[in-house]
Amino acid sequence: GVLFGFLHLGSYRHPPEDLKIYDADFVSAGAGMTTRLDEKSTVSVALVTGLDEDKGGNPSGDRQGIGGRVAWEQILTPSFRLAAVASLVRSRYNAVDAIFLTEREDTRLDFEAFLRYQVAPKLEMRLGAWRSEQDSNIPIYEYARTDWWISVSRLFD
Repeated sequence: GVLFGFLHLGSYRHPPEDLKIYDADFVSAGAGMTTRLDEKSTVSVALVTGLDEDKGGNPSGDRQGIGGRVAWEQILTPSFRLAAVASLVRSRYNAVDAIFLTEREDTRLDFEAFLRYQVAPKLEMRLGAWRSEQDSNIPIYEYARTDWWISVSRLFD
């Protein structure tokens, strides 16, 4: 198998005044391993963590999260691949919400499946579906949604 790690730093800034409450600086990091199951399939597992530092007055405050991710990919033909990704993240916030009088805690489960098609050596199309479900101790932050998507990407060297 192959070990990997990542570190992302950045900030969210929302131009509309109504959304500035969600402005934050963030850092996320993770480590994991990718391995072949057989000649045509791979699986990877990763542990991830992150922090969002509130910059806009979010009533929930700063967010800290920890979670895991599992991904799988199967080569179907030289041009087609099938992939699936599942992740589970548990987040806690550090401020007591003035309306609900508690600190927010969320658990989010995401599942994504997609078909990759290699159109040309540096051109790829993807067709996929994404499902996200979030539970929270504050009901207004709970949701479930499904997205279907198509993408085209070009690799530039």
